[in-house]
Amino acid sequence: MKKILYTIKRHNLSFYFFMTSPPTPLQLERGVKKVKLKLFPFKIYILLVLLVSCEKPAYRDISPVEDNRIVVDGIITNEMKSHKIILSKINTVQNDSLKPVTGAIVQIKTSDTVFNLTENPVGSGKYITDSTTIGLESKIYEIYINYNGNIISGSDIINPVLPIPIATWTKENNSNLYHFKFICNSYNNIESAMYILELDWSNVSGYTNLPSNKNHATLYYYSLQSVDLGELLGPKLETVLFPIGTKVIEKKYSLSLAHAEFIRSMLLETQWSGGLFDAPHSNVTSNLKGDAVGFFGASAVVTREFIITP
Repeated sequence: MKKILYTIKRHNLSFYFFMTSPPTPLQLERGVKKVKLKLFPFKIYILLVLLVSCEKPAYRDISPVEDNRIVVDGIITNEMKSHKIILSKINTVQNDSLKPVTGAIVQIKTSDTVFNLTENPVGSGKYITDSTTIGLESKIYEIYINYNGNIISGSDIINPVLPIPIATWTKENNSNLYHFKFICNSYNNIESAMYILELDWSNVSGYTNLPSNKNHATLYYYSLQSVDLGELLGPKLETVLFPIGTKVIEKKYSLSLAHAEFIRSMLLETQWSGGLFDAPHSNVTSNLKGDAVGFFGASAVVTREFIITP
């Protein structure tokens, strides 16, 4: 008798049988099982081939792109002291040490005053004013940099600063150490400000002989006139713990609108990045004109000193 090719579809698969008559359900089930059993060793073989396949490393010579922009980092305040501007080159290698921009002409100007900065020490890329320099509130300050004919400029205004809110701290669970509970509100519709706290517990018993990074800490807090999900739902940050008797010097810096936006854009790319609601990545803002990145700031400052008590 003539055998006829029968095609059966099961679970999106086609099975072909040469039979003299249409297969019964029992014959069909047995035939499908036989086909699957025959395919099983083949599947194992393919899997083993994929797992033990050799991989050849590919080496590509990726040369870093040269970036000649200058990084400007500095601020003038209403404190009478030497104010510092740091100039460096952009690093093309992550975590590489700063490459100073040396031999530049650096000035800070107002409408009626010019402060000439001196590189100190020579070759460091750190430019300072004399110790009698002081910024005045509500005045606009402009930075002028000339490096090998590359002219860079930028300006900022010293806004008034409100008093420092009272900080609070609390004891860490199952520990004799403490951490700050409140420094400032992250959102403030009246002013933007930066808080820098210098902590020193090197004179506390049990901590006197430790290296500096074990009995000192510097904390930064920001109060901005904007709210970002990246801040509210960002990655958890390290909690700094300190003992009773820690000395704290707290400084509050006023921020102009441009300075606050610079800090916000920097936080979005660093501290607030990697959370549940990560913002689209973009370049950090700047108030500088010319071939440069960074920010030149001007701030009013208030200071408070206190000691951690129970």
